Amino acid sequence: MCRDETIRHRSWRQDRINVMASFYIKTDLAVVGPFTGIEIREATMAGIIRPNSYLGHQSDGPWVAAAGAGLFDEKGNALPHPAGTQVPTYQTRGMPGAFMGPFKLRELIGLACQGMLPPGTELQSDPDRPWIPITGTGILPACLRGDLVKIDKTGKRVLRTVVPRDLEEHQARLDASLSPIQRAGQVQVKGATASPLAEVSKRVSLKDSGEVSGDASQTTAGEQSGPPRDRRTEAFHYGAMPVPKRHDASADQNGGEEKVGVFTKSRELGTRYRKWCEETVGHKVRPRVLVAMVALLVCLIGLPVGYTAYKRMPMSRHRILGQWIANVDVDSDASLDGVVGPAMGVSFDESGKCVLMNTVGSSWTGDYTWLNRSDLRNNFRPLDEFEIRYDTPESHHRTAVVEDSDGYIELGGFVKAPPLLDGHPVRGLFVRRDGDRLSIGYPVKAHWANGRRVLSAAWVDAMSFQRLRDAPAGRSSNAKPDDASTVPAVVNDQRSFAAGDEIREHLRSLQDEKPREGDSIGGAVSISRAVQRAESGGDFEFTVGSGSVGRRVAWQASFAHSQLVDAAYLLRRFGVPITAEPVREFEKPRVTGGELFDGASWLRYDGIDFVADRDGRIVFLRLREPGLPNLSGGIAGAGSAP
Repeated sequence: MCRDETIRHRSWRQDRINVMASFYIKTDLAVVGPFTGIEIREATMAGIIRPNSYLGHQSDGPWVAAAGAGLFDEKGNALPHPAGTQVPTYQTRGMPGAFMGPFKLRELIGLACQGMLPPGTELQSDPDRPWIPITGTGILPACLRGDLVKIDKTGKRVLRTVVPRDLEEHQARLDASLSPIQRAGQVQVKGATASPLAEVSKRVSLKDSGEVSGDASQTTAGEQSGPPRDRRTEAFHYGAMPVPKRHDASADQNGGEEKVGVFTKSRELGTRYRKWCEETVGHKVRPRVLVAMVALLVCLIGLPVGYTAYKRMPMSRHRILGQWIANVDVDSDASLDGVVGPAMGVSFDESGKCVLMNTVGSSWTGDYTWLNRSDLRNNFRPLDEFEIRYDTPESHHRTAVVEDSDGYIELGGFVKAPPLLDGHPVRGLFVRRDGDRLSIGYPVKAHWANGRRVLSAAWVDAMSFQRLRDAPAGRSSNAKPDDASTVPAVVNDQRSFAAGDEIREHLRSLQDEKPREGDSIGGAVSISRAVQRAESGGDFEFTVGSGSVGRRVAWQASFAHSQLVDAAYLLRRFGVPITAEPVREFEKPRVTGGELFDGASWLRYDGIDFVADRDGRIVFLRLREPGLPNLSGGIAGAGSAP
């Protein structure tokens, strides 16, 4: 076949794919469909249909390989839509995050096959058209059910979610059902007239004498007329039935007043109960004692209910303020000497600033926003049980259920790489306060069972820095969580951080250390001598721009090394720094072995700054005037501030 005939044959097959209205896909376990030609080609470009997949126009065959159906070229690459094909895009709502679209169908297919498209998502192809559920489309429900899956480059199947097969039938039953108001209008109480009060008053009129007029039967002079019919009684579904008269002592005292109706019966029951109390208990039990017994009964019932409601109340924002140190044993004296150090620390202040310091890896400083948990609740109520996984937790993080009382914060201030929580990238955090402990978690999965969603998160437990700082001084670690002495002070100024003079004096008091293997920075001295050298000052050269031009700056700084003092040591003894951020390129001084600054972080305390490499070792320190550090870092303003 010549080249022109091959091109015409391929064009005919492409037009045929788009013109045919129904296609079926044969999988390993079942046959799914029918799908339109646009859906078939979008699934091909999404990687769901491969050249060895089988297609057919009917559910029972015959089947043709997708490689010969005009969907792929000779090299096995998916072909685009023919010219002039109108492929719709969709706006979405109900997806996690802030991305609403527009999305191409191939993108939605890929998200659904990877478990990133919730079953409760709604789509809209045009602003003039209504929103439709995702289960009302053709190919997306098959992706959610797992009938169509995506295979990665290694040949493994990606994560898939399950949606109940009868969800559409359940939705149809809901649409055809009556509303509660319509259903209440059709209910008739057995044995009742269910007549409005105005109609009853017209049908039965009562005279002051108690005789019935209208259709009521007349009585003789020697006979008393029947009991009166109270329209209130009929309004309470007793109809116009006569109510027998009752005579008792209270009626005689009231001049023979006749008692009829529901309210009168309740009054009679109250009178009988009062008489029973007087006859049985007598005057041995005073009224005050009876009131006390009732109050005690109310407390016994109300306290558990109130405590349960209190535990379910969302926590307030001010309870997370302060410094929190994670993965440290407060009862171990070795942790004070740096043998068993913390893995990370976090601080929150009133102004919305957040500092995430990791002893290994990069640290981060940004802002946080306290969100209302009611905005995160999902109204999706499936019939079957299934699970959606959002993230994979770290092996050393515990997984637990998110409670209704837990708070949620959203992190901001980053562009590309999100901050790390103990080595795991996060964009939002769940928080839970328990005395002097704070649990910080990130969502990992959601499980639906019996129409209820249970959200799980991976948690990192942290303790208040004030609790850790006061524990070695003799304070018992078994103090009550509600004790005011164990609750960290909620302050957000620099007085809550360690003073620079305190840090300098402590570092000077340390013994001189020999350099270890791997300390390749030229001119590095032990950290105790580095503080003394930094006080004398020196010139440091930095790279300006992308060229080799350098700029010399006078700084009170020095290169340092230490086997004892590292990022974990600083975090355990001096708390979370005021600012922790990565070292940028123009902030790296020119020195032999300068590659240690790659992936390093600035740890800025009050009056002194440290540079910790990616492994947490201190390689550089700089002295500053007391006060908040220069957040711009680097050589900005260095000429005027030695």
